[in-house]
Amino acid sequence: MHTAETIADLFAHMQWADAKVWAAVLACGDARGDERLRGHLHHMHVVQWAFLRMWRGEPRDAPFPEFETIKPLLGWAREYYVAARETTAAWTGDRLNAEQILPWAALVEKKIGRKADPSTVSETAMQVAMHSQYHRGQVNARLREIGGDPPLVDYIAWVWLGRPAPEWPGGGERRGGSVTRLSKADVTGKIAVENVNVPGRVTNVNAGKYEPMRKALLKVLPRKAPGLTQAEMLRAVLAHLPNDVFPGGATASWWVKTVQLDLEAKGAVVRDRTKPLTWRRVR
Repeated sequence: MHTAETIADLFAHMQWADAKVWAAVLACGDARGDERLRGHLHHMHVVQWAFLRMWRGEPRDAPFPEFETIKPLLGWAREYYVAARETTAAWTGDRLNAEQILPWAALVEKKIGRKADPSTVSETAMQVAMHSQYHRGQVNARLREIGGDPPLVDYIAWVWLGRPAPEWPGGGERRGGSVTRLSKADVTGKIAVENVNVPGRVTNVNAGKYEPMRKALLKVLPRKAPGLTQAEMLRAVLAHLPNDVFPGGATASWWVKTVQLDLEAKGAVVRDRTKPLTWRRVR
């Protein structure tokens, strides 16, 4: 059995490693127009999105975007981690151990020549992390061939470095097809946050974004039931966020979920087992 903490750890490394590889790609002039390298990157990110669609119960046959140049592909890669965090943050032991039916099982069975044994949600999450690491190796090998500087992205290297946060090239956070530059507040420091779904896990996040979101969330959450649903929380906080930190609400959905999970872990917010789930503040 793979725990929620293990999966969160692997996905945190995966994002860091993807960001490192992308920074190396964009730093190499010949890499930007290299079709083989773009093909490796596109395949890696398509598979990441395909498994996310499966976990969310979305149709398998919906087409994936194609990219004629490399920078829009980078934006799509970054969007994946915002969406994946929203999905995986809610996973519990029961969900992780549940059987996951692969929509493409027939293709797998044809390749291996037998009926596939059952796999769990956590095992498919492990597959995404391992598959991504394999194709990062292909990207690094191609980078070396064309004169680039492939980065060290091993999991143990990430551990040795203190599990650093990802540093995506460009210094911005993507939303809606554009890249937003980070404000000065974004780089002033980090703050440790918890996750009520993964007891004992602490992650360092951007203090310049955490604090205004925390203030906005506590301002809109009621102290008495009924609380707010996830969608209602997001809509409510938008009016209270500084536009220089969250321009047009960029990345607000990821941050409201992160802060909500942290405040729950700290006992400042509670969830009520309504349908759908709702949250309210304790004090």
